[in-house]
Amino acid sequence: MRLAPVPLFYAQGDTDALLENCELSSVTTHRAATALHACRLFGLLSRNALSAQTKEEIFVTSDDFS
Repeated sequence: MRLAPVPLFYAQGDTDALLENCELSSVTTHRAATALHACRLFGLLSRNALSAQTKEEIFVTSDDFS
């Protein structure tokens, strides 16, 4: 999967950069706005999974996620 390296790189980094780079890594094959939004969300959830202690912590997203 092309998206997986992005959350790994930004595991403890800037959320805005994570979201932007998730979109950039997916835009060549997923041009629809809803698909790009889903890639951003999946990247955020993937990063959360790296440090989560519980399943609930994986699904916590920031209030300003868009």
